[in-house]
Amino acid sequence: MRRRRIIPPVVLFLFIVGCAHGVVVDNTFVSDGYRFSVVLPGAPYERIGPKDALVAVTDPETGISAAVAASPDPYPDLTDETKALDYIARDLFFFLTKKEYRVFENATLDGAPARHVVVAGVQDENELVFSAYVVRYYGTVYDIVVWCEPRYLDKASAVFQEMADTFKFRGGGGR
Repeated sequence: MRRRRIIPPVVLFLFIVGCAHGVVVDNTFVSDGYRFSVVLPGAPYERIGPKDALVAVTDPETGISAAVAASPDPYPDLTDETKALDYIARDLFFFLTKKEYRVFENATLDGAPARHVVVAGVQDENELVFSAYVVRYYGTVYDIVVWCEPRYLDKASAVFQEMADTFKFRGGGGR
């Protein structure tokens, strides 16, 4: 039986505002325009979404999906990094109902201050869990997000952490 793919509004939102143009070379997504690279998970994960735009992958068997996006900083004048990251992280999950934040903590992504969030909720009658890193870097917000059904959280967390560990900025400096 083939699993139904659940593409939540966060992915559509990331696609609309993100469009992080880049290429995949040896399973590494590289975006010169948004100045980052990230290693994508290998098989059984498959790339989904438009080529050279939002980079997203899914495991067709489990439905675990992950995406990386970049978009303009919605709070460019907010100098309080903690507040800005809190706002951005909460904005990312506007579409969920019955939200339960399980983790909301300070972190780093390639040395830059970040917010790590794990949130469970309901989207279109589907219970899902999301894990995300959000970081501001030179006027751009970067999101690494993985989502799945709750029963696959451990497996999804491992994929997510591998992506986060391989995320690298390419030039420039942080806020």
